[in-house]
Amino acid sequence: MMTKKNGTSVNVLLGDKHNAMLDRSKELSGRSKRQEASKRLADHLERFGERWEQPVSQDKA
Repeated sequence: MMTKKNGTSVNVLLGDKHNAMLDRSKELSGRSKRQEASKRLADHLERFGERWEQPVSQDKA
């Protein structure tokens, strides 16, 4: 029986520079390229939210 993964699939076209960076990063982490890209995108969204121009404030006081 196949399990269904929750989430969405996104295809992106990376330039040579960023593709090479992702390749090096995945080698260092031991993850697949798909896993590395997913983790990096999720991290970026957590840190920058919907407004990527400004980091999300860390202090909620």
